[in-house]
Amino acid sequence: MEVLVENWLELIIGDHAAQVATFCAGLPRGLSAAAAAQLILACAEEAIGEHHEARARFHRVLDALPEQGTDQEVGSILRVARLLLTDDPKAALEATKDVHAWLAVAGEYEGRERVAVLFLLTWTELRLRLHPASAPEIMSAAAREWAAMHETHLERSALGSLAMIHLCDGRNSRARRILREVDAPIQASAATLTAYEGSALGTASGLLAYWSADFENAAAWFTRILEAGDLPVPLGGAVRAFLAFSAAGARDPALCRRAAAELEAVSPEEVQGAQWPIFRDAAHAVLAEAAGQRPRALVLVARHTEAADLPMIGVVLAGVLRRAGDPAGAFRLLSRHRAFLGVSYVAISARISAALVHRMHGEPEVAHEYCEYALDIAEREDIRAPFCDGDLKLRLLLTDHLTRRTSHEAFIAGALTAEQSSQGLLAALSGREVEVYRLLQTSMTLHEIAEALSVSVNTVKTHQRAIHRKLGVRTRREAQQLAP
Repeated sequence: MEVLVENWLELIIGDHAAQVATFCAGLPRGLSAAAAAQLILACAEEAIGEHHEARARFHRVLDALPEQGTDQEVGSILRVARLLLTDDPKAALEATKDVHAWLAVAGEYEGRERVAVLFLLTWTELRLRLHPASAPEIMSAAAREWAAMHETHLERSALGSLAMIHLCDGRNSRARRILREVDAPIQASAATLTAYEGSALGTASGLLAYWSADFENAAAWFTRILEAGDLPVPLGGAVRAFLAFSAAGARDPALCRRAAAELEAVSPEEVQGAQWPIFRDAAHAVLAEAAGQRPRALVLVARHTEAADLPMIGVVLAGVLRRAGDPAGAFRLLSRHRAFLGVSYVAISARISAALVHRMHGEPEVAHEYCEYALDIAEREDIRAPFCDGDLKLRLLLTDHLTRRTSHEAFIAGALTAEQSSQGLLAALSGREVEVYRLLQTSMTLHEIAEALSVSVNTVKTHQRAIHRKLGVRTRREAQQLAP
């Protein structure tokens, strides 16, 4: 029990929460009923996803504690447990302030325990969307200290978390350097993943692939992470949402079905202060859009146009609006993320939305200024996803931008080629619709296409309407311009 009290947080962070829970449950009654053991068991249950049982146990312990205060051992565990088990944002914020205060007290949280507390504190602040400027520094220090202790697994976990922090702030190039340092190959096998299964390293690699518009590789990363199991909170819900974003980007029907099934495991309510309902709706919106159900996608987006503290989700929701022909609405949504307009992927999405608005208003010069500014950031951080999402009007803007003075010819050409070479455009079409679509690329009339396929003209028109709906275009000419 003494060993457990000294090491419980490090064990949970090190992916041993299930073993900690089993150990606590098997203690003799005199020890298992003690407040310290019950608090540790509640934290372990939370880490393995048993949220309701964890909270019920936590509140039973709180109700049983004496009003006059607790002993030092229980008090130390309780302060840290509040970081994991408090859902109310205000109470969680108070818990982080309390831990910060105790970290400054000599004799409290020293050595290995201090590193583990700093690690959890940083993740809690990020989960609460406080975005502390000290987060990269603290996580980097944790990685160095665990390296000095020869705790390779924990060091890699901290480095993966550091890469995730940089990705959340849009610093993709820094995240990529970190992954290279820890030799985390972008093309990893399932066996390779066991070195850091369920950790932030795999998630960071998947996100880098997603932003680079390598959607198939990103989906493969997120799928492997989920298959590895024992995914720690709060990565589980996020990884399932990222899988949906990647599947929609790849426009792979089988992958989209897999992603939709995984979303059932995402909590429909807030847990640990994380807004899982928004993650779920954003993921379902892009999957609905990929399946040609744009009206349903727009209904889901409309629920969260006022949300202003989840920048990546904001970019995803704005993308649905932009592809639906409402770049002004996309720009308004992104403008509500005022605190994050300096984040690279938010800035890129806002600028290309603004560019499309000005192009629609007959202001091509202004449109191309915004486009060039977005490309400056995109090429620096290798963020291609917003330019490869099937938006016909954006593709036409980029094609036109190539005819003007730009410093990003190769980047634009690469983005256009990546979208063309993917199966994306045709993946949502049925086999018969693909046949009709290919003939629509020719100069054949609808009557000639009907004769070639031995069907009626009305059947061809029905297929044509379905094709236009699924591709998000209105005319045959637009469909031709969109074709690979």
